[in-house]
Amino acid sequence: MRLIPAIIIALSAALFAPTDAIPLLSRQTQDAFKSVRDTYAFALNVFNARTAVNVSASAFYRTPANFSSTTSKPGDLLKFEQISRSPLDAQYAYPPSLTLYRFMYVSLDINKAPVPATGFVLLPYYASSKVSAGNSTTKIRSVVWTHGTAGVTRDCAPSLRRSLYYDFQGVFELANSGFAVIGPDYAGLGSDTQFDYEAGVPHADDASYSAVAIRKSPIAKLLTYEWAAVGHSEGGMVAWYVNEAEAERPVGGFLGSVPIAPSLFTAVPDNITFTQPNATDGLPAIVQGSDPAPNATGQIPIPVDSGIYYTFFSLQSAAKLNASINPETYLTEKGKVMHRLLNQGGCVLAGTFITAGGNTSELFLDEINDITAVWSQRVQPSGGTRKLGGPMLIVSSVGDVLVGVDGSAAAGRGNARANPGSRIAHHIFPDLSHDGIMYGGKISYIEFLENAFANNTALLPKVGYEETFVKPVTATFGTQLNFAL
Repeated sequence: MRLIPAIIIALSAALFAPTDAIPLLSRQTQDAFKSVRDTYAFALNVFNARTAVNVSASAFYRTPANFSSTTSKPGDLLKFEQISRSPLDAQYAYPPSLTLYRFMYVSLDINKAPVPATGFVLLPYYASSKVSAGNSTTKIRSVVWTHGTAGVTRDCAPSLRRSLYYDFQGVFELANSGFAVIGPDYAGLGSDTQFDYEAGVPHADDASYSAVAIRKSPIAKLLTYEWAAVGHSEGGMVAWYVNEAEAERPVGGFLGSVPIAPSLFTAVPDNITFTQPNATDGLPAIVQGSDPAPNATGQIPIPVDSGIYYTFFSLQSAAKLNASINPETYLTEKGKVMHRLLNQGGCVLAGTFITAGGNTSELFLDEINDITAVWSQRVQPSGGTRKLGGPMLIVSSVGDVLVGVDGSAAAGRGNARANPGSRIAHHIFPDLSHDGIMYGGKISYIEFLENAFANNTALLPKVGYEETFVKPVTATFGTQLNFAL
C-alpha cells in the first residue's frame, strides 16, 4: 500500500481538527461515531493535499455548450488544454521531461447515451526509435491506460490528482518507457454525469473513444493511430472489456490489451486451482541487514487496506442504477455514517482510513448480498466470455488477496473455450500484492506492448489460453511499498 507524502508538522493539528467546510463532522462529544467522522476529516485533508484541482471550482470540468445529449458523437473532442508549463503546472507532481495535457470528450453511458468524459495525456520526452505497426515514420506509440478503483464521486478523477493517481505504479512508468499515455477518468469521475462503478461496457467505451478523441487533438500528428490498452484492478477488467468491445464495435488501430489483476467478478469459476511451483533461488544464506531506524516523522502511513470500501462503492452504484434501492436499508448505523461520508468525497483514500480494522458484519446487513449480486450482472455482463479484438496478456499474482489468480485463470480459460480464435497468455507471479503486481509485472506488459507495436506476432500470445509462471531471480524480493511520493 502506498504511503502518503509528508505534510509539514506544523499543520498536523489542523489535519485532525474538525472543519466547518466538511458536512457531518462531529463537533459533539456525545456522537457515538465521532472517531469515524474525525478519521474521515483527517483522511480528507490528506486527500486534498494530494489533489491538484478542485473539481467543483474548475471551469474545465463543467459540461460545455458544444456538448449535446442528442447530437454529440462518441469520440468528439470537446476541450483540450496543456498543463505542462502552464499556470497549473506547479499544482501537479510528475517527472521532468514529460508533457501533460487534459481533455474532455464524448463517451457513452451504460444505456449507450452520449455523456461528457474527461482524461489526461502524458507524453514521453521523445519518440522511441522502435518501429510501430503500420507506421513507416517514428511516432509515439499510444497506450490507453485504464485505472483501478479511485472512488465514486467526481473528485476521484485521476486527472485531478497531483500524481495522476497511479504515479510510478503505472502512468509514469509507461511514459518513461516511451509510450503516449491516454488516461480516461471514466465518465462521471471529473465530468458532471453519473458514474457507474465497475461497469465494463461503458468504461470500455470511455477507453476506446478517448483514443478516438485524441486523434482529433492538436497533438494527433505526434501519436500512432494504433493503440493498445493496459489497466489494473477495475482498470484491468476494463482492459478486458476493451478487447471485447474492439471485436464488436472497433474504432480502428487496436493491437491488444493487458488486464493486470482484473476485477472481473462475474467470470464463471471452473474449480481449477493454480499450484505455485517451487520459487527458491538456490543462493546461499546471506547475512540480513539490521539497524535501528532514525527518529523521523517524514511519512504518514496509510492503514492496512481492508477492502471494505469496495462494498460501499458497489452499493452506491447499485442505487444509481435502480432508483428503488435505498442504500441505507442495507447498512447498520455505523455503516450509514460511513456511506454518507464517502458520498461527500475523499475517494479510496478516505475509504481506506475509515474502514481500517473494521469488518463487514458491523457495517452491512446480510441482505446486501442480494443487491450486489444483481448489480454485478448489470455492470459486468458476459463474465469475460465475448470474442476478443486482439491478443491479450493477463498479469496476476498468487499473493494478491483482492483479485485471485484462480478467478483470472478461469476467465481466461472460459473465453478461450467460448471463442476458438482467442489468443490469451497469462503470466502468474508469486508473492506480490494487488498493488505490487504493477511493479513486478512491468517487464511482462512492456514486452507485450513492444511486440504488439512492432507486429512481432511470433512473440505475442498464441491461439488458446496459456499460463506461464514467472520465477523471480531471488526469493527475497521486497513485497512492501515503503517509499513516499
